[in-house]
Amino acid sequence: MENEIAFLSIAELGRRLRAGEFSSRELTEHFLERIQELDPSLHAFITISKERALAEAQHADELLAQGKDLGPLHGIPYAAKDNLATAGVRTTGNSASLREWVPTEDAAVIARLKAKGAILLGKLSMNELGFGGFPICLAARNPWNRETRAGGSSGGSGAAAAARLAPFTLGTDGGGSTRIPAALCGVAGLAPMPGLIDGSGELPPVVYGRTRRIGVLTRGSQDLTIVLQQLTDATVEPIEGRGLRLGRLACEEEITLHPDVGPAFEEALQTFTQELGCKVTDLPLKGFSRALEANWIFLAHQAAEHYKEAVEANPHFYTTSFRELVEQGSNLSPQELSAAQAFRDAFGALLLGLFRQVDALIMPTTPFLDIPVGEPEIWQPPMPHAEGFFTAPFNLVPCPALSIPCGFSRYGTPIGLQLVAAPNREAVILGLARTFEQVTDWHERIPPLVYNEKE
Repeated sequence: MENEIAFLSIAELGRRLRAGEFSSRELTEHFLERIQELDPSLHAFITISKERALAEAQHADELLAQGKDLGPLHGIPYAAKDNLATAGVRTTGNSASLREWVPTEDAAVIARLKAKGAILLGKLSMNELGFGGFPICLAARNPWNRETRAGGSSGGSGAAAAARLAPFTLGTDGGGSTRIPAALCGVAGLAPMPGLIDGSGELPPVVYGRTRRIGVLTRGSQDLTIVLQQLTDATVEPIEGRGLRLGRLACEEEITLHPDVGPAFEEALQTFTQELGCKVTDLPLKGFSRALEANWIFLAHQAAEHYKEAVEANPHFYTTSFRELVEQGSNLSPQELSAAQAFRDAFGALLLGLFRQVDALIMPTTPFLDIPVGEPEIWQPPMPHAEGFFTAPFNLVPCPALSIPCGFSRYGTPIGLQLVAAPNREAVILGLARTFEQVTDWHERIPPLVYNEKE
């Protein structure tokens, strides 16, 4: 099968599949071969579910032969972050404590994809349990420059989507864990409104409130829309993005951007205003640093609630960084937690109020770029978890947020911009992304090392 097949859209793959140009089994085998060839240098996968994938592909082919079509994802392979339970396929969360755990049931989102005929290729690398180090699988590398990391915590999801090891991947997002890898790897990454995609069955059984949600990563907004429509009962159809009102938050004064991020973002803003007719308004809103801190307070509290006893009983199963986070969460006083909740409510009310003036907010996805080994340190993180400065605040409110590529750094790695809409308004940011993609080609760029690997 031609190497170019891996770089086709989901819609085009589906068209060719139904035209009989290849079977789902052949398509699945093609991606399994790509994983085997490319992943040793990317570390995107923890587990490859070859047996399940081929069985699902065979079933998909049999259904099509019988005239039964389950929809746009029928016969299309994908891969999932390793904190989403998969029946018969080990689910580790990249933690030594779960190294050999094999669930007996699928998480809700995995079960939904199976019912839609999608093919599970395997489980993707992540920070330990979404928080810590990398005890089983190394940190995923960025396909654009393998001397840099793919970001986290859904790093494997970003690397696999960028290298086209799967047509789409699933991540989770508690502070930017889908959007940051998408930005660093040059793909589209959506963190939809909490609850839009059923999050039950994740490891651990966290509560999907304002903070956490299932994310999707693909090559562009068209594929994102297809996957989102198949994962939810809601009708999500992108609106026309031209001429919309965009709000640029005047919060950059709180942080210094990497020198390559600002110019790429400004150029993207010019595209929206000059070519797409959007009006950009500066909106004053301070407190992003405090919002970032508050989000991590909630994540530490959640980690302690779920893992304190397990860590105390078997500390050697967990990395130092994860143990420290659990300890931080355990030591939070009721007053600290209450203060963070009060800030969240007040900040969230101000943030949601901005959508009375604009259709969407726009900003860099992250001020952060991973610097290759040997390169001079020209930007230092000004605060802990600075990579989530622009993403984590939107985990405090039920807003959908989307990262799309908008340029490249001096290291040859992508730069992303983030679009945020009011609750239940995924159609707005998907429409803006679609119109931006119509006049730019960032989403069509392919990592040269990946594309030329066989040449």
